[in-house]
Amino acid sequence: MTQKAYVVPLRDLEDAPKTLRQPIFDAWLREQLSDTDVAPAGQDDGELDVTRTKSGREVLVRGHLAVTVQVPCARTLDPAVYRVTPEVFLLLGPKSGDGGGHERGPRADERGGNRGAGRSAPAKPKTKAKSAGSWEDDALLDEEDAAKDTYSGEQVVLDDFLREFILLEIPMVPLREDLRKAPFEATPSPPGSPSAGDSSQAAPPDRVDPRLSPLVALKARLEKKE
Repeated sequence: MTQKAYVVPLRDLEDAPKTLRQPIFDAWLREQLSDTDVAPAGQDDGELDVTRTKSGREVLVRGHLAVTVQVPCARTLDPAVYRVTPEVFLLLGPKSGDGGGHERGPRADERGGNRGAGRSAPAKPKTKAKSAGSWEDDALLDEEDAAKDTYSGEQVVLDDFLREFILLEIPMVPLREDLRKAPFEATPSPPGSPSAGDSSQAAPPDRVDPRLSPLVALKARLEKKE
């Protein structure tokens, strides 16, 4: 296992908040994303810029990161390249009964369970149940509660958290850049066809899409009943 790259010793935060500015190299991305279909696509152009603040035994990590990654396009399987720039916001408390070293906190799986071809699933909205009713009866956690997690020992390792922030920026349906603006736009009709250019040559307005026939029949039956 590659040595962790983004480690925060708690003793360094005793006096004042500290800023962490480090590059994010492709080698780190490749290692962290090796079990997914996401891969680095830049030229070591990633960057991390966060401020770390210690209050009591809690550590607040806030800032942003930026990396360039690629994932197979959902329509063509060609590489779909994304520059992802998620905000980093973590409020970390000590893991109860920890024995040293870093472990993901109990909420980490909510942010990135596995799915499909190894990608991490998008974060599910974290909610506090108000009753045993429907999802609509639940109240969304505020930003601070949603950011809470845990650390173990005398240092905080950010690598796993950063991996999750990156994966959560990947769209559910990744597309090449040229397909993102109008992915469902119909193919233009060739010049000279009835539907191209001159609107007078368009199909008659009373012509019904065959797929809508059941709805038309239902409408006719309802009108007869009236």
